[in-house]
Amino acid sequence: MRMFALSGWSLLCVTLAVTLALPPDGRVDYTGHKVIKVVPEEKEQTTVILNLRQEYQVDLWNEPYYLGVPVLIRVAPEVAQNVESKLMDANMPFTVVYEDLQSAIQMEQAQNKPQYSSEMPASSLNLGSYHRLEEIYTYIQNIASANPSIASTMNFGKTYENRPILGIKISGGSSSNKPVIFLEFGIHSREWVSTACGIWIVNEVSLLQLVVFG
Repeated sequence: MRMFALSGWSLLCVTLAVTLALPPDGRVDYTGHKVIKVVPEEKEQTTVILNLRQEYQVDLWNEPYYLGVPVLIRVAPEVAQNVESKLMDANMPFTVVYEDLQSAIQMEQAQNKPQYSSEMPASSLNLGSYHRLEEIYTYIQNIASANPSIASTMNFGKTYENRPILGIKISGGSSSNKPVIFLEFGIHSREWVSTACGIWIVNEVSLLQLVVFG
């Protein structure tokens, strides 16, 4: 992070162009769905797994590209017995990772329940947890509100799903003729760690600018 303290760089533009896909209003219920793990040891066994998808519409969480690599398969309750029989007939032992996928989803949702609000200081955002788009945007707005002399929010347009693309500009001192550092985080649908990294950078740089420029 020392590069932000270089005297030749007085303007920093950190943009969180977050396009995280939020679940639609009509969520799928996976009650009774199993997730099983099977490890193909022969080429013929990868074909068995692919045939399961074609015959029973199972959901392969990863493709059976390599031998010896576990494949996770979501199986609907109405075909579970048939799928398990096919695997046993092919001499392919399997283990059940989730007996009821919906229970696992509900547990994860409870753990990821929004905990950050506009009344909380920016430093209270837990970067070890997953945060939804609304929480991230609230954090950005809190940083800008708490540090109006160096930070301001920027709107870069709309996502494909018509949500605003919000960013934050952090600058200190005279910056009319200085270069800009542009950072972008969370541009892919499953990138939550990169977004957490961006939040950390925003917090650290805003603190640094306050120390350098007051």
